[in-house]
Amino acid sequence: MIAIFEPYFPFIAFIIVIVLNLVLIFKNVNWVILIVANLTISVILNFFNLGEYDLLTTIVKYIIDLLIMFWESIFESIGDFIKGILPF
Repeated sequence: MIAIFEPYFPFIAFIIVIVLNLVLIFKNVNWVILIVANLTISVILNFFNLGEYDLLTTIVKYIIDLLIMFWESIFESIGDFIKGILPF
């Protein structure tokens, strides 16, 4: 039954996030509350296996992957430098 709505999941997740943000913005909440609410919505969408349709989750995964690649390349270059210095 839920497979019927599968093509509309990106739109549904987008509308949920936009409506929540608009409600909070019009209530003049603090920016910290806005971030916490967005993270909460992201967690809820991930709980219902809709995380791949959530923009925030996609951006966070991309940033984490970039940071992991960055640290791996730094440690690899440091290891190569140390191997080049040591004679064995």
